[in-house]
Amino acid sequence: MKAFWILYAGRLLSVLGSALTSFALGVWVYQESASATQYALLMMFSRIPSLLLAPFAGSLVDGVDRRRILVCCAIGELVTSAALVLLQRTGELRVHHVYVLSVVSACLSTFDWLAFSAVTSQMVPREHLGRAGGAAQMGNGVAQLAAPMVSALLLESAGLGGVLLVDCASFVVGLLLLLPVPIPALPAASRADDASPWARLTRGWTYLRTRRGLCWLLGYFAAINLLVGMVNALAAPMLMELASVRAVSVVVTLGGLGLLVGSVVMLAWGGPRRRVHGILGFIALGGAAVAVASTSRALPVVAAGAFVFYLCQPFYGGSSQALWQTQIPAALQGRVFAVRQMVAISTLPLAAAIAGPLAEHVFEPLMRADGALAPLVGQVVGTGRGRGIALLVALAGAAMFVLSMMASRVPALARLEDEPPDDEPLAPAA
Repeated sequence: MKAFWILYAGRLLSVLGSALTSFALGVWVYQESASATQYALLMMFSRIPSLLLAPFAGSLVDGVDRRRILVCCAIGELVTSAALVLLQRTGELRVHHVYVLSVVSACLSTFDWLAFSAVTSQMVPREHLGRAGGAAQMGNGVAQLAAPMVSALLLESAGLGGVLLVDCASFVVGLLLLLPVPIPALPAASRADDASPWARLTRGWTYLRTRRGLCWLLGYFAAINLLVGMVNALAAPMLMELASVRAVSVVVTLGGLGLLVGSVVMLAWGGPRRRVHGILGFIALGGAAVAVASTSRALPVVAAGAFVFYLCQPFYGGSSQALWQTQIPAALQGRVFAVRQMVAISTLPLAAAIAGPLAEHVFEPLMRADGALAPLVGQVVGTGRGRGIALLVALAGAAMFVLSMMASRVPALARLEDEPPDDEPLAPAA
C-alpha cells in the first residue's frame, strides 16, 4: 500500500491548499462586492459542475488511463491557481474571474475525485478499504478544522496573494508526488466497450438498476443529505441566536475536531465488518445528537452535539465508500460513482433553498412566545427568536434517526453485502 499512501499524501496537500483558497476567495468576494448574493453565487459555482458533469466524467474515467486523468487534473488545478496568482499580482482580479476559475476548478475536481475513488479500489486490499476511506475523511477533517484559521492568519500577514501562492505550492508538491507513483491500469479487455456513446454514458444507471440494495442505499443517502444540508444551512443562524460569534467559532472548531478524531479512529480501525450496519448506525447516532443538542440553549450541550455529529461522519462516510468500492466492478466504477455522486448530492441545493424560508416563515412564527406551538413544544425547545430554527434542526436530526431505523428493516439493504460483485475489482489481499 506504499504507493497509495504516497498518492494520498499528495492529494491531502492539494485538498488543504484548495480549502485555504476557498475560504480566502469567499472573504475576498464578500469584501469586494459587499453582497451576500455574490458570495452565495461563488458557493453555487463550486458545486453545480459536479452535478452536470458527473455522467461524462464517469464515462471518461472508465474509458481511459486513470493515471493520466489524475495527472491532467493536477496540472489543470495548478494552472488555475497560477492564473489566480497572476491576476491578483497584476491588480486585474475581479469577481467574475473568480467565478469562472471556480467553475474550472470544480470541473477538474469532479474528474479527480472519480478517478481517485476508482484507483483506490485497485491499489488497496479489500480489508484495508475502510482505513483508506477513513484517511480520505481525515483530509476533510483537517481542512475543516485548520483551513479557516490558517487562511485568516495568511490573509492578515500576506494577503490574498500569499494564500494563493501557498495553494500553488501545494499543487506543485502534490504533482511531484503523483508522477512517480505506479498506478495499475485496467486491462484493455476491461476498458473495451463496443456500445454506442449513449449506452456507455448511461451504463452506470443501467448497472445500478440491477442492484436493488445499492439503489436503496443511494435513495437513502439522497434523503439523508437533504436533512444534513438543512442542518448545515441552519446551524450558524441557530448558534448566533444563542451566543457571540467567538463562541460560535468554538462550536464550529469542536465540530471539526470531532471530524478529525473520527477520521483517525476510522483510519486505525477500518470500520465495522458489516458496513451497512456502520452506515445506518452512525447516521442514526449523528441524527440523535443533532436532535438532542438543538433543543438545548446551553452552549456546552450544543457543542457536545456538534462534536458527536461530526465524529460520526468519517465512520459512515468511510464505510459507504468501502462498500461501493467492494461492490462495483473495476471497469464500471467511474460511471457508477458518477451516478452515486450526482444522485446523493442532488438534494443539497434543495436543502439550501427550503431551509431558510421554512425556518423564517413557518417555524419561527410557530415558536414565538404567542405562537401556535409555544404552549406545548416551547416547554422542550424554548420560545422566542431562534427557537423555530432550533425546532426545525431538531426535526431534521430526528428524521435522520427514524430513516436509519426504517432502512435497517429493508431486506435488500440487509442482504447487500452478501451479494458478490460481477467481478473482483480489488487489489489482492496484503
